Amino acid sequence: PAYAGLRLEEEVKELGSVLVKPERPLIFIIGGAKTETKKPLVPAFAKIADKVLLGGLLMFSRELERIPNVVFPIDAKDAYDIGPKSVKFFTGIIKEAKTVVWNGPLGVWEKPRYARGTRMIAEELALLPGKTIAGGGDTIAALNASGLASKISYVSLGGGAMLEFLAGKKLPGLVALGHYD
Repeated sequence: PAYAGLRLEEEVKELGSVLVKPERPLIFIIGGAKTETKKPLVPAFAKIADKVLLGGLLMFSRELERIPNVVFPIDAKDAYDIGPKSVKFFTGIIKEAKTVVWNGPLGVWEKPRYARGTRMIAEELALLPGKTIAGGGDTIAALNASGLASKISYVSLGGGAMLEFLAGKKLPGLVALGHYD
């Protein structure tokens, strides 16, 4: 027999709420440096989300432009951060959201010079009355550094696993537990 721990049950419940009748608009924010694992999942996110906002290195994945509800920064000149116009553009979209999923910083947040985009998005999520879910090591570290982690509805311990679950991939641990039966 196999059993899920309480935290795994909570992860499945919280992340599952995004897949089953989430309050809309539903927005995904996907950033960070791991484009090789995140880029293939963006089309799946675009099918369930009203908008998918891209930052980090994904903002240079121009092949994703063909997906109608994928939104790119409008003034990012390099991969270090999104620009001030993009922050305003993205926060305008986020303000309308009822559910937001965030994975991956929008720039190199560890360097104060490039932290503005990630910090401003985190601050907007902290004010959002709807459901906010954040996951991924760098995202959680950025939230903790800004003192805003406690303002997020749910902080997932999963990074890549969280994204794969939300993209509809079968996770081995959940297969073993009979989750997909």
